[in-house]
Amino acid sequence: MGRERSDGSESQAKGLEDLTTHQREELLRVAWMYHDYQWFRFVAEERGFEAANDPNQAILGRMAHAEMMRLMRALDVREVNDMPTLVRCSGPPANFTWEGCVR
Repeated sequence: MGRERSDGSESQAKGLEDLTTHQREELLRVAWMYHDYQWFRFVAEERGFEAANDPNQAILGRMAHAEMMRLMRALDVREVNDMPTLVRCSGPPANFTWEGCVR
């Protein structure tokens, strides 16, 4: 059931509780990507590209380690010491597509 807009028409808008897990994840992912883009753009415009890029590259290394540890905990992997475990921890999810990611 839709909700009435101020002009009297009905919208298909839902409450947050009606969103699927995928929709909530997508909203968070896009919001974070936009925040990251805006942060980088602001610093680059204010202080120059290198002033934004140098710390960004350093942070990526820290994030990669933290995200791998978080993923390993989620997958209940204690250590990566063989190829099947590495693939399990680093391969794209089954529903992942590159469409829209690479131009």
